[in-house]
Amino acid sequence: APLCLLLSGWLTWRLANHLWTSATPRRNTAIGALAVALLFTSYEALTRSLVPMADAAATAATLLTLLALLRARATDRLRWSALAGLALALAYTIRHPLLPLALAALPALATNQWPWRRRLTHLTLFGALALAAALPDLWYHRIAFGSPWISESAEWFLLSPSNIPATLASLWRDGCLRRNEFGYLWPFIL
Repeated sequence: APLCLLLSGWLTWRLANHLWTSATPRRNTAIGALAVALLFTSYEALTRSLVPMADAAATAATLLTLLALLRARATDRLRWSALAGLALALAYTIRHPLLPLALAALPALATNQWPWRRRLTHLTLFGALALAAALPDLWYHRIAFGSPWISESAEWFLLSPSNIPATLASLWRDGCLRRNEFGYLWPFIL
């Protein structure tokens, strides 16, 4: 878990520098350092990386998925779409509720200036590799639980539309405003 948090820090650095490029390398370094500092000062990220839990690994797989999608969009190279699909399958295998992360591929790959055939090639490769890499887990669920769509986790109810207001209220109350999470940033934000 600590190594996954360090990997998440490096991927955060790369993602921040990909999203916010400036003319000066010094400013890029500052932006990347700020993004990594936010991750490394997160109470949840630190405490979840000190015990063998899936959170740090899920963070790394999620960041890799997003970074690979952005690289695919920027370079029009199919290998990045393939890596994004594999990273999504890894994120899904680590934490099943990360499945909606697949929706990130739509704006990243389908709204580009490429011809429609090229967009569909990227999306198909992304989806095919994500599904192929997730098949062993889906097969396990079919054998163990009788259906590939039944999860061993009781967290799925949290994704229910009826639970969204309560979850958002809890995140706002117990996450964003907590001093030991990101509450210390509110004076800077305001």
